[in-house]
Amino acid sequence: MIAKLKRHRPDNYQNEMTPEEALVAIGILDAINVLERAVYKCFQTMKKENAQQHANREMWKEAVEILGRLVLLAVDYDKLDLKNSRTELKLEIPVSSEAGEEIVFSSYRDSAPKLTTNLSRDRIYGKNRINSHWPESGWDSQDIIQAIKKDIWKKIFRFSDNEPPDFIDDYKTGVLNRRIANKNKRKENIYISISSSDDHNFLRNNDIFAMLKQELPALYTVILTIDKDTASDTVFILAESDLEACLFDFFDHKPE
Repeated sequence: MIAKLKRHRPDNYQNEMTPEEALVAIGILDAINVLERAVYKCFQTMKKENAQQHANREMWKEAVEILGRLVLLAVDYDKLDLKNSRTELKLEIPVSSEAGEEIVFSSYRDSAPKLTTNLSRDRIYGKNRINSHWPESGWDSQDIIQAIKKDIWKKIFRFSDNEPPDFIDDYKTGVLNRRIANKNKRKENIYISISSSDDHNFLRNNDIFAMLKQELPALYTVILTIDKDTASDTVFILAESDLEACLFDFFDHKPE
């Protein structure tokens, strides 16, 4: 599918869109808006008919899967080194948003983005994304690695009501790594995100980063390389801010 989406441009192409590209970009946003309105109308009808909650959840799940396929059309595949990046466990992704991160990372992995939102609906991000900015957990590198692994444990065992183990030993670390590898094979890509502009991120420390990768080699790492306020280039065929705004509109209809 991705190969069919590739768009060829003249060598002197910079940031200007051709008329054809502009129409494609507008069409993608319109398609998201149409999907959003369709979802809203479906929920209104289901509410009138007193549909059960599980029916709402199933309908929402299908709609989000359609959205995930749709947003892949917004990626500028000429700017992605797909051949050399599909097997890489560390990727630098020049985007300005967490939603953009999930979309582009999924493009690299030849999978559909799994977008979700937080309770206040002011963030849209990847369902299997792990944030790497933690509160202070001590300066000892082993304490930091433990904090990271506990966060990953909660992500992997997300259906459990129990807290992660007090200490994740070598055996449990092996279980984590194998489960991450298995999920990656099923395109449920588990990745940890590091912003290049976050000077306080523990994983900006090369020694700690190397320790984490040694203990969890199956874990994908995404490096966000563009600051939200200084983004001048894009890996999308449209403004990333326009795309994210449409996504916020869509997720406004997520059932409670």
